[in-house]
Amino acid sequence: MNMQFRWYGKEDPVSLSYIRQIPGLKGIVSAVYDVPAGDLWPEESIAHLKAEIERHDLAFEWERL
Repeated sequence: MNMQFRWYGKEDPVSLSYIRQIPGLKGIVSAVYDVPAGDLWPEESIAHLKAEIERHDLAFEWERL
């Protein structure tokens, strides 16, 4: 089991730099928050989100359903 933490994107008052300091944290749970619920997430938005999270040495995984 990996400990993960929810991040609400760039508008989140808690930055990834701070979240990264949580002991034992392995990954981030997030979403593409500018896309309405039920709409498909653009792959470029997912790639940007993933890159931002991984830039802070955290994991973000997703799969197409």
